Amino acid sequence: MEFQNQLEEILLENHHNYKIDSKSSLKEALSKLNDISIEMYFGNGTFQQAESIDNKIRNLLKQEVQKGTSCFLSGDNEVLISPSAKKNGYYQITYFDQKGPISDSQQPSLEKTVEYMSLNNIFPLKEEYVEYLNTKDQPRKQMKEDHFKQAVKLVEMAYQMGR
Repeated sequence: MEFQNQLEEILLENHHNYKIDSKSSLKEALSKLNDISIEMYFGNGTFQQAESIDNKIRNLLKQEVQKGTSCFLSGDNEVLISPSAKKNGYYQITYFDQKGPISDSQQPSLEKTVEYMSLNNIFPLKEEYVEYLNTKDQPRKQMKEDHFKQAVKLVEMAYQMGR
């Protein structure tokens, strides 16, 4: 079962009925999940209830990374998560906005990646909702090569300006 269906079930268990059928409805559902967790920590619930939801979400995130899901959402940014090309055994987390890549992070293990994702509110995004990664129009390998070429051009331009 995919992440969004699981998220809908978690919300329903907590008396909130959501149908996730777009990027904006996913953002709304994730915001509601955050509200539920805060309410459980500081309001009507218990620490154990909040921790149970957090553990469910972390397990779902781990499953998504393990099965090779690469498109994620963090606020208004889209995120690409993949095995690192720079460091063996690491995962690379690259943030994108409408203009392209904006930052990245290297995490040393699957567990650290899931922890990073949880702490930074990074959640799976269906490919049909993707706007910035453009994975539907070109293979990921080509996309990475294009980003590498862009980075090389920027370095060359900086070098030319510094002369």
